[in-house]
Amino acid sequence: QSRLNELKTLIRDQYRERHFEGLLPLVNEAIELQPAISQLHKLKEQLEKHEAEQRIIREEALAKATQHIDGQQYSDAINVIEAVPEENRDLQLQSLLGKARNLKRTLESLTRQISDALNAKQYSGLLAIVEQSLALKADQKDLEKLKEKLLKQEAEILEERDRSLEQSREHLKRQEY
Repeated sequence: QSRLNELKTLIRDQYRERHFEGLLPLVNEAIELQPAISQLHKLKEQLEKHEAEQRIIREEALAKATQHIDGQQYSDAINVIEAVPEENRDLQLQSLLGKARNLKRTLESLTRQISDALNAKQYSGLLAIVEQSLALKADQKDLEKLKEKLLKQEAEILEERDRSLEQSREHLKRQEY
């Protein structure tokens, strides 16, 4: 009887505070101790319905957020997941939220690095950063143009280096130092 009263108090307090997570096992235990209490059966039905609704919300959010991440729309993925109340997010949603935040942060960092390098006219190593950024978000027309420009510059530098090497070889053959 004391356990039943303890359970009733816990259930009442959690229900008032709208802490539904973990409430169903307490209600089930109370029903086992006192099956005749109809309020507990009604509450059990409500909680099962609530859990089913929350599961649907989580599944829909997971599908939408995954679709946004696959489409390289990291902010949209974050917004979809953050619309689900934190207490209703499962490990999958939490993990996906972390992934989306990390991808967004990485993209923002790469964008800053590119901007800083361009402002400082430091083109060495910039192509690799541009390619990383494009891998995270392909639809960046300005970076696609920058990549083409950097590839062209790199090709010209390699061509000039090859010409210089060839001239050096010719000089060596003739022993002209």
